[in-house]
Amino acid sequence: MWKSSVASKITYNNAGTVYHVFIGKKWKWSNGQPVTAQDLLFSWNAMKAASAANAPSPWPYVGAGTGDIPDGIASVVANNSHEVTFTLKQPANQQWFIYNGLI
Repeated sequence: MWKSSVASKITYNNAGTVYHVFIGKKWKWSNGQPVTAQDLLFSWNAMKAASAANAPSPWPYVGAGTGDIPDGIASVVANNSHEVTFTLKQPANQQWFIYNGLI
């Protein structure tokens, strides 16, 4: 369930192409620093790199291609320190994307 994740709220447009993920401010790293949108972007970029056709073994991201992730994502943008926007290339069922695409 996404409510046990770092997301405190997820909103989306009616078309199912734009998703806003709000990061809960209660989440901290072991050093006490807050988890931020920039941390999420780092993880996203690492996943994209590990999904590339030329990713060195044994590092490829095992979920690549599932539900058109990461190729179906047009952009991931940090709007501020606690909000990230995912824009899809094509519409997706909102509940499916929240529970499967954002995992």
